[in-house]
Amino acid sequence: MDQSEDDLDYIKRSYIFVRNEIPHPWDIETNIVSRTSNVVLKNKTRIYWTKSRLLAALLSADV
Repeated sequence: MDQSEDDLDYIKRSYIFVRNEIPHPWDIETNIVSRTSNVVLKNKTRIYWTKSRLLAALLSADV
């Protein structure tokens, strides 16, 4: 992710990234099920509750 201007910009960009770039396995026709935030980032796929966990992890990261 590019550098954010401030905290609010980082929150907005994190939300948009998770919303737009991490699809559900059904949407991309795969059987990969990612259950933790680091695996979601690695596989670029998630199930519903891991999407919120990834966002929470990004927002709590010390960047």
